[in-house]
Amino acid sequence: MAEGTATSHGARVEVDIHKGEPGVVNDVEMTELIAASAKACIGADNVLSAPGWTIADDFGYYSEKRPSVYFRLGIRNEEIGSVFPLHHARFRVDEAALKVGAITLVAAATAFLSMEAP
Repeated sequence: MAEGTATSHGARVEVDIHKGEPGVVNDVEMTELIAASAKACIGADNVLSAPGWTIADDFGYYSEKRPSVYFRLGIRNEEIGSVFPLHHARFRVDEAALKVGAITLVAAATAFLSMEAP
């Protein structure tokens, strides 16, 4: 189909099929580190263990090279209209959640850097 369309317009076509990003694989120890850091910062009742889901993202390239964790930061807030999913035209972040993400990452980085090397 691509060749036919290109030929009809006096052009050439070259198709390069890219298989996509690798799957994201969370490292167990990094996942525990993030969860513990979040619980210490915002309280255990505010940290949920959601079921896994299938995801491929360019973050998968990182998880292939280094132990890592891809986690979700709750940003839903009906009062301000932050109810639409990522990539939706009306997606809006509840900016109060950014503070939670930042303090969680600072706590996790501090804990990680305090660990003794094996």
